[in-house]
Amino acid sequence: MALTIGQQHIEVIRQHGAKDYPSECCGILLGHADGDRKEVTEVVPLQNLRRDPERAQALLPLEAPGSESERNRFLIDPRDQIRVEKDARARGLEMLGYYHCIPTTRPGLRTTIATTPGLGTRML
Repeated sequence: MALTIGQQHIEVIRQHGAKDYPSECCGILLGHADGDRKEVTEVVPLQNLRRDPERAQALLPLEAPGSESERNRFLIDPRDQIRVEKDARARGLEMLGYYHCIPTTRPGLRTTIATTPGLGTRML
């Protein structure tokens, strides 16, 4: 399987990561799948629900809340995910996967794109 993502979409992800730094950012990749090929046509930045610890902990508790936070974990609000998926379907797009940016202690961010099953993880 192959994932194609244009430079303009990578830039949207990088800008989202820079805006949310030092927290992890996250979002959804939309586009078209044709057999073994997936092409990203839209990036949907979402809020990392871990930035609201009380709400996030109620939804999906962390094992070690003192050492885990929005800086090393992300959580997408299920309502946001459902809204994005419904909107995508109405426009003839598919949800291809997720992305998140992992903040580092060095300048810059490492971006991970975790895609749908069968595609694994792709680092940018």
